[in-house]
This record gives sequence, structure tokens and C-alpha cells, in this order.
Amino acid sequence: MAQRATVLLVGTVHLDRPDNGDLFRPRIFDVFSDERQREIQQVAEVLQTFRPTEVALETLPEQAGALNADYAAYLKQSFTLTANERHQLGFRVARSAGLAGLQAVDWNQTVEGVPNLAELEQLDPVAFDRLMRAEQQKSESLEATLLEQTYLSFLEQLNDKQAVEASHRTYRQLARLDPATHVGARWVIQYWYYRNLLIANQILDLAEPGERIIVLYGAAHLPLLKQFLDDSQDVDVMTFPELIAKGSNADIVSLSSLDAER
Repeated sequence: MAQRATVLLVGTVHLDRPDNGDLFRPRIFDVFSDERQREIQQVAEVLQTFRPTEVALETLPEQAGALNADYAAYLKQSFTLTANERHQLGFRVARSAGLAGLQAVDWNQTVEGVPNLAELEQLDPVAFDRLMRAEQQKSESLEATLLEQTYLSFLEQLNDKQAVEASHRTYRQLARLDPATHVGARWVIQYWYYRNLLIANQILDLAEPGERIIVLYGAAHLPLLKQFLDDSQDVDVMTFPELIAKGSNADIVSLSSLDAER
């Protein structure tokens, strides 16, 4: 019987801080400093221990051509990496793995009849403001962790089971906004759950027997992506902390020693 595909889910923050509709955009370290470049390379080397056959990114399929044109130029040493984690991690890992291209698996469109976050705020301003203030505190804590620790150590914490569960609770709280009309629940179910289900489907489309797929995505997507992939029973799912634990005594430099160098 053929071995099932394995999917490694890696939650990230967006290193280039794009204005992409995220609720919060934490401050990021200087991606191009010598120290941080070494740390990013260390993370890429850790990811390489997974031995990926595919790298899937938070990129829309219609942008795959441009993404892979940039990657082809990168392989020819005629493309300079931007701060974007697709480049800093995705391109590095794909090149080390000898991959010809990367996979674009995102979906992000306006759904007719589903309110956006600005409309949610107008419909239930008190509860929305209370939730946003709590999330702002989390974002500030995230910033402090990101700026104080190595990138590898930060990613391990960001992908920790408790952190992933906490991020999911935010969307459960959004689902409770304006209970009279259930508008919060409609946004969560008809946009957020729907988006992540379609992303999971596109990942599953790549999951031929024996494939080893790294998925680099905004960390807020991890709870639902893991749930949908697990529920499919078509793939084995690995988390970033599990990869660290698996290789901690062999391929991967210990996190404590990395932090001691800072």
C-alpha cells in the first residue's frame, strides 16, 4: 500500500508587513540584518530536514506564474529576495530541495452577502472594540517575543499547540458578534471557514502518495487547516514543533543554544 502524503504546517508572521486586511500587523525585526539573515537561513535549514517534495505558499493561484518566474530568476541568481516570507523561507527551502517551482494554494475573495470586518464593527461596536483591545495586547506581546528571540525560537512558540488554539478562539469570539442577526457567525462560517476549507482542498490536490508538502501560511490559518487536513484522512499532518522535536538530537541546532548567542 502506497504511503500517504505528509503535510508540514508552518505558521508564520508576514515579514514584509503587507496591508492585506489582517487585523494586526506586528512590528518586524530588520529582516536584512546579518544576524537575522543567519537566523532565517537556520530556519530554512530546519525546514529542509523535512525533505520536502513540494512547497505550498499563501499565494493566489492566478499569481503562480509571477511567483515562479521570480523563483526561476532566483535560481539563476538574478532575483534579489524581498522581505516577504515566501521569498525568505519559501524560495530558500525550495532551492535546497531542488524543486523546479512552488505551489500557490490561497483563496481570498469577497463573498456576496457576507459582511466585512468594518461592517461587523458597525453592527456591534462595543463587543468588537473589546475584542480588538484584547487582540492588540496579544499583538504587542507577539512583537516583544519576535524582537527579543531568535526567529527559530519565535516560530516554535508561534506554532505551539496552545498558541494555535488561542488564535482560533479569536474567531470563535468574532462569531458571537451581534447575536441578534448572527452576522459575526456568518462572517466566520461563510468567509473564514470557507476560505480555509478551499485552501485545504488545494493542498489535498497536491497530496499524491509519498509527497512531502511544506505549507507556509499566516499562523491564524493553522487551526482550521490542520482540522480540515486531519479530517480528510488522506494525509498525515506534522506541526513545526513536532519537526523540531523529531530532529532536536540530530539535524537541528538546539533552540537554547541559539538564544544564548543573542
